[in-house]
Amino acid sequence: IVLNLLSNAVKFTRPGGTVTVDARVTTWPEAFDRDTDGDDSCVALTIADDGIGIAEEHFARIFEPFTQIETDGRNPYTREQSGTGLGLPISRQLATLMGGALTVESTVGSGSRFTLWVPMARPVGAIAVASPA
Repeated sequence: IVLNLLSNAVKFTRPGGTVTVDARVTTWPEAFDRDTDGDDSCVALTIADDGIGIAEEHFARIFEPFTQIETDGRNPYTREQSGTGLGLPISRQLATLMGGALTVESTVGSGSRFTLWVPMARPVGAIAVASPA
């Protein structure tokens, strides 16, 4: 997931642009409406860029398989970039399978912020290690 998000950030950021990574322990945003059994801790890993950005009306579509967003032709960094349109759908599915989520915030011309939200790992118990006989 992280490799895909970093790859996309670099691919859609103009030369000389900026890509940043931020990881923090936080709590689940209220919008997720999760049953956290009293522990609402999670890890939020955000990858942001100051690249071409995505129009809000395309947010749902970018997570559909084989979808790539076209623009009006004024942006030289869209169809010039290759890809199958599977990276974000697979990344979101993996995040969901881990009990997390993948979200996007973006403004055309100003860049994008993708955040991977994953639950904190909970210790299961002591791991028994067998001694060599």
